[in-house]
Amino acid sequence: MGKYHLVFILISVVFISGCTSYTGEVVDRPNLTEEVVDNKTINYTVQTTQPIKPEEAGSCFNITCSPSKKTCQDGFVAECANSCSDGACTNCIPDCTGHNPVKTDLCSGVTCTPGKLTCPDDFIAECVNTCSNGICSSCQPDCAGHEIKECTELWGCSDWSVCVSGTQTRTCTDSNNCGTTQNKPAETQSCSVSKLAPQIINISYNPPGTDDLSKLNEEYVVIFGVDVDMTGWTLSDAQNHVYTFPNYMIETIAIVHTGSGTNNATDLFWGRGTWVWNNKNDTATLKDSSGNIISIYSYP
Repeated sequence: MGKYHLVFILISVVFISGCTSYTGEVVDRPNLTEEVVDNKTINYTVQTTQPIKPEEAGSCFNITCSPSKKTCQDGFVAECANSCSDGACTNCIPDCTGHNPVKTDLCSGVTCTPGKLTCPDDFIAECVNTCSNGICSSCQPDCAGHEIKECTELWGCSDWSVCVSGTQTRTCTDSNNCGTTQNKPAETQSCSVSKLAPQIINISYNPPGTDDLSKLNEEYVVIFGVDVDMTGWTLSDAQNHVYTFPNYMIETIAIVHTGSGTNNATDLFWGRGTWVWNNKNDTATLKDSSGNIISIYSYP
């Protein structure tokens, strides 16, 4: 329509001759306010639409405000609308209500080892540990009903030591490890030894020449003692070959031969058919009839 804007003409016509109204059509008559039609004068009221000037639109002219956005913990994107005020956009805060963070299971993949305890009767008690906030509990197994272990003591004792200052000692051990000492044998006892008690003073353990069994009586032990009844005494080597003395009283010297023969006041015969004393090293032990060690002799 050229340089002119569309003119919306609202026509109210008042005929001079009376109150008859006329409504005209919308026409494009720039700057026209009055016209004579069919000998009648028509007055026009003209309204025009003009562009809005920036200075008339205010400080928010041509400003578009973007909505605020926020990604919630569960991935949902919350939004809120911002508006212009005094030339500036507001800054609303999106609401994540209903989209709170998903709780993380700290115990996921955690395996707790059960608590174990070996009870006195060797029963293994267990309890279940559970996970809380990623940490396993520490339960205490219960040994109820497994407190007492029935055990029979089985003691074994070493030989009595040589009599020292009127006392002999030995060591006793419970092979069943019951942990009790109700039936434990005594490990000390009083003793007395004569100044002339028999003592081993020599061993002929390797007779000259070859080891011919005909020389068994050339292998012997020499014991010195004065007027001591040795009935029931024993003589043994490290391998626990044992000779038991017959009804015998030592006067000064007793010689115990390995082979066979007839006993007399000084010579006693073991009656073995093979050697007793090792050629390289061995230990001879002399005990009285009560099992007390009286003399020990080792070689080399």
